[in-house]
Amino acid sequence: MASFLPEELRTKVKERLRDARFLAREMRASTRKGQDSQASEGADHAAGPTGLVTAIADFSDSALSALESVAIGLLSSDPKAHFGNASAYPLSRYFDRESASAQAMFARDCYFAAKQVLLAKGISNPHLSEELFAEAHRLAAKGQQPSPGTAANPDASLDDISLRAAVMATAILRARPVEAPRHIEDTANGRMLDSNIYSAAALALATAVASYHEDVTVDDDIYPGVCAAVDARYALFAKALASQDRPEDLARVFADLIPHLP
Repeated sequence: MASFLPEELRTKVKERLRDARFLAREMRASTRKGQDSQASEGADHAAGPTGLVTAIADFSDSALSALESVAIGLLSSDPKAHFGNASAYPLSRYFDRESASAQAMFARDCYFAAKQVLLAKGISNPHLSEELFAEAHRLAAKGQQPSPGTAANPDASLDDISLRAAVMATAILRARPVEAPRHIEDTANGRMLDSNIYSAAALALATAVASYHEDVTVDDDIYPGVCAAVDARYALFAKALASQDRPEDLARVFADLIPHLP
């Protein structure tokens, strides 16, 4: 790890590589759509400018993905956290102490978990910002009250954990770290889901579950169950998050779900 670099600068390097890779993938997808439309006319996919653009985009995607992996290994404070299944951690990891490392962990954990959530929803090229997740932490920290609401201390009340999770979800929505796509197509239910509302609800609910249940560990893949709950209650989450100055409304939705998960 390049510990001599400030955390903010390390994040910026990773962000710019991700931005470039996202554009390369979007360019490739757009070009392939054009190739598909030409197929019925008997055009040669591999020939001409469109074939060249696709080849460049393929190369750029592979090269930038490799560069991001190198950057993570060199720049991340915890490279292993960027791979495998998303882990859910209790609120105490992020909010029971004020430090730059807590903000960096929040941004890194939420970035990876949200990306995994969106991929599981069928989004092939999600574009998220780790910097905006850091901004969400800053916003959430203002409304957080350190408490024993963690898996390490089971004496915390469900209401306390639910309210703190609601503050976290509201902060994520205000920062809007999911930059693309803006919406998730839920074909099974004939609706469009706001990507930031969905991600904020899933991340905060998973964090609350990890805070409330002592037996939930970082090795437990609780996100499938959490996302199923968000799918089922999405309308309630969307309505509660719309009133951002009243986190109590959202806290009640969390309190109904937390005891029954994961």
